Amino acid sequence: MKHKHADLIHAWADGAEVQYSFGEDVWHDTNRPEWRIDIEYRIKPKEKKPVVRWLWASKAGLTLFGVFSSDCPNKDLYPVKLEWSRTEFPE
Repeated sequence: MKHKHADLIHAWADGAEVQYSFGEDVWHDTNRPEWRIDIEYRIKPKEKKPVVRWLWASKAGLTLFGVFSSDCPNKDLYPVKLEWSRTEFPE
């Protein structure tokens, strides 16, 4: 019969980082998992870095050109920024 954690044991042996939990929503890092049947284990998820975008209204003279974001290809055409805000999005 295959061990409950066999796939995780192989992944850990190949260098994967492993975490354990006692059945709660809190996960702990471990370098030496015990591979107990009554403990839950998982591969440590990769940290997601937020994508930062800026939004601003832009104008030249008295003409308002609109709202642009930091990933807009034309953002540098309108250098006068009236107001802006920083927003983080998950990757």
